[in-house]
Amino acid sequence: MFLNRRGYSVQLLCEDCGDSPACPNCDVSLTYHKASFALRCHYCGFSEPARTICHVCGGTDLRESGLGTQRVEEELIGLLSAKGPLREGSVQRMDADTTSKRNAHRKLLEAFANGDIDVIVGTQMIAKGLDIPRVTLVGVVNADHSLHMSDFRAAERTAQLLIQVAGRAGRTAEKPGEVLIQTSSPDHPAIQAAVTGDMRTALVDAELALRNETRYPPFTRFIVIEISGFDEALVDDRANVLAALIPPHTEFMMRHPPVHPPIARLRNRFRRVIVIRNFKDADPSGALCRSLLRNAMDAYSEDHATSAVRVTIDVDANGTL
Repeated sequence: MFLNRRGYSVQLLCEDCGDSPACPNCDVSLTYHKASFALRCHYCGFSEPARTICHVCGGTDLRESGLGTQRVEEELIGLLSAKGPLREGSVQRMDADTTSKRNAHRKLLEAFANGDIDVIVGTQMIAKGLDIPRVTLVGVVNADHSLHMSDFRAAERTAQLLIQVAGRAGRTAEKPGEVLIQTSSPDHPAIQAAVTGDMRTALVDAELALRNETRYPPFTRFIVIEISGFDEALVDDRANVLAALIPPHTEFMMRHPPVHPPIARLRNRFRRVIVIRNFKDADPSGALCRSLLRNAMDAYSEDHATSAVRVTIDVDANGTL
């Protein structure tokens, strides 16, 4: 059973005022881990005891919103137990929470291959590279989770991941496999690519045509400049200064203004990003854009750089900010 989200639920939500506990260091909600009765940030590692009352309004009606591998494991054990006696330990979870100890990953897989475990509920670590002949069924829970992420590569990545995890079932002719995918978008090209196993017909050709029309990779080189620091006003100022040193448009590139990424604060560092599109038809090797950025960074370093603000440049960025 595959779900690429660990924890029990995505967040705790107060039904009275709508508040959800957030990480004090990052602009994200804390994930509820029922097994340890804790709220955790999966970015910085912050943890606190789970709440039984809302810290904003004092309400006691806290709802578990969304689901993670812990919840899938719990509900699956309940469903299988209702159908008859369930061997103890026959359903196990495999994610970052259960494999933190040395050799835990190997021990789980050996027990699964030997038949001591019948069902594994896991994140992406169970999707790739496993060749276990006794696997005859793969279930994907909420395939839409990765499909609708704010990443222009979301469709191709979802299709690749689904095809990879589907390939864990039916590894031998003697034991054919079956794959069940839960989705609210069954006609989406990425889902169809996973169902048919034909990436090119279902997804690649249409995706490449769309990206060519909108000047997205692989026809355009995405360059992301991240400006971060603990002082938000200073980060904003340096982001605007750096943007002013880069032309907004040339024949070989386009520079977008500084923006807040989806997670604008990470580990207490405020973040701004400048996205540059480098047109490969006008600058195939990227040499012209590199020269322009080198000159801009030299000017920035000479007059505006400070140790309080970090600047990183990611060429051929992966699409997530």
